[in-house]
Amino acid sequence: MKRPAGHAPTRIHVCIPTYRRPEGLRRALQSVAGQRVGEEGVRVAVWVVDNDAAGPAGAVCDALRDGYPWPLHHVVAPERGISHARNRALEAALPGCDYLAFLDDDEIAPPDWLRDLLAARRRHRADVIAAPVHRALPDSAPGWVREARVFQGERHAEGQRLHRAATGNTLIRAGVLRRSGLRFDPRLALSGGEDTLFFRQLARQGARIHWTNSGAVTETVPAARLSRRWVWRRGYCLGNSVTRVHLIDRPLPAAIRFVPAYLAREGLRALALLGARLRGRRRHVWIDLIYCGAIQLGIVSAVLGGRPRHYERTQEE
Repeated sequence: MKRPAGHAPTRIHVCIPTYRRPEGLRRALQSVAGQRVGEEGVRVAVWVVDNDAAGPAGAVCDALRDGYPWPLHHVVAPERGISHARNRALEAALPGCDYLAFLDDDEIAPPDWLRDLLAARRRHRADVIAAPVHRALPDSAPGWVREARVFQGERHAEGQRLHRAATGNTLIRAGVLRRSGLRFDPRLALSGGEDTLFFRQLARQGARIHWTNSGAVTETVPAARLSRRWVWRRGYCLGNSVTRVHLIDRPLPAAIRFVPAYLAREGLRALALLGARLRGRRRHVWIDLIYCGAIQLGIVSAVLGGRPRHYERTQEE
């Protein structure tokens, strides 16, 4: 749909935080370069936020800059942690745009990604649009990986209103961000959960967060993640970060009530898995039982003051 003559273009700044993933970043940037948006009066700029103080992602940007269809910027967030990278993205990219779009450095966007997110925003009159992330597993992935909950993407009904979102595939109205003054909490910089807290706070200020099933991106899952150890660590970090978000964000009585409810939910999920195995409906329930147990341990660790440092390394390590 073309804009009427004389209307100002829609300006979208795409933010890609990165940490030592040169090949993944290159693929992500190439996918953004292929966006089909020019005929709609849309102007794109891309901001790569390098969370390595040495700035190695600059070489990837330099190699692609000649012939790149959009302005391509590289900035550094030297303090380690995903909150610092996302806040540097807001600082650098928020001025002068109508929308911010977040894409991770291990994701690939299809050619109509931005067009689909914009259409969904108009359709649902949303301030924030969250969209699916599909996991692309290696061909060699064993059967238990394909069944594992940890590798399943988030699912909701089209247009469903949410009270939170993740930043892996998100379009946000810049005016809402400017008015809110919110930033990603540095207390969650190394553990994760900073995006959950950020969007919970934004929703509480009245922002309309909606889900769309269009605009899906693909996350490339490296072979290094196909291990029980990685699944355990991921579950532990999830349980810890979700619990810490609630401890930070909610009044103490509500946060205290949340902890046993979360533990019980994962316990009931484990019982349901055992029932599915006994009825022959699931073959590899053991991996989800490991995941449930790790989440529960993460919940307890958060209450006891545990602080995992998930984002101190690349997630392939």
